[in-house]
Parts: sequence; C-alpha cells; structure tokens
Amino acid sequence: MPEQSAMERGSSLQGRESDLRVIEELVARNRLVTIVGLGGMGKTAVAAELGRRSATRSSAFCRWTVPNR
Repeated sequence: MPEQSAMERGSSLQGRESDLRVIEELVARNRLVTIVGLGGMGKTAVAAELGRRSATRSSAFCRWTVPNR
C-alpha cells in the first residue's frame, strides 16, 4: 500500500475544534506558528487539518518543517 503524506491522512479530531480555531487565529496574525507538545498529543493531525483548511480557503503558502534530530 502506498504511503500517504501527512496532508492526505485522515484522522479523528473530535474535540479539537476550539484548538483549531485558536491556531487559525494565530496563523492569520503571525508569519510563523509553532505547535509543540508531548508525543502522541495530535500535533501532526492538527497541523495537517489546518493545512487542508488553508489550502481550500485561499492560495496561501503552507510549508511543513520537520527538524532533523
């Protein structure tokens, strides 16, 4: 089975709508927003959903940055 990118993966974001709204407001006001937290909290899922929403609303540029360890 081909691997999907993080932008294509489906995930459950139940109960995260308020988090998404807050981060969307931050993105609208700031050039760079960093989402941090413990592993397994859903940071990637939230960021992927924000990217999907942004792509459907405008032609805004969205870049994923993953630091090397």
